[in-house]
Order: sequence, then structure tokens, then C-alpha cells
Amino acid sequence: FVDDIDAMPQAIADNALDGDVVMCMGAGTIGGVPARLLELLQKTERTTQEGRGL
Repeated sequence: FVDDIDAMPQAIADNALDGDVVMCMGAGTIGGVPARLLELLQKTERTTQEGRGL
């Protein structure tokens, strides 16, 4: 459970394992979470590829 919807993408990234499927369902602002999660993961991947690690 995450109290702050803005913290949800990071919480998912911190807890999901390789191969997990993440479904975001609900009403209201939950609709923005998948795009923010994807952006976060892509940024993390670029940072890792550039040698800066996580």
C-alpha cells in the first residue's frame, strides 16, 4: 500500500521483480501511474547503461 499516488511508480520499481506483470487499476489519478513508471524505468535503464548504476 502506498499513501501517496506520486510515490507509487517508485514503489513498484523497488518491489517488482524481473518478469513480473504490473496492472494498474482504479479510478482517478491511477491512470497516470503506468506512464510515470515506464518513464522511471527507462531513465533507470539509461543511467545503468551509462555506468552510473542504480
